[in-house]
Amino acid sequence: FYPLHLNLIRHGRAVCKARKPRCDECVLRDLCRYPAASGGREGTPPGGV
Repeated sequence: FYPLHLNLIRHGRAVCKARKPRCDECVLRDLCRYPAASGGREGTPPGGV
């Protein structure tokens, strides 16, 4: 599971930025709660993810 762990960290650093996430580039968008919780806004959604 270690390679998966490392790849999730890399993905988070490259795509899932805290201040300006790149949801349109994300391969995990269908699994992520952020786009729905944020209403398409940038930044952290209420209650976090």
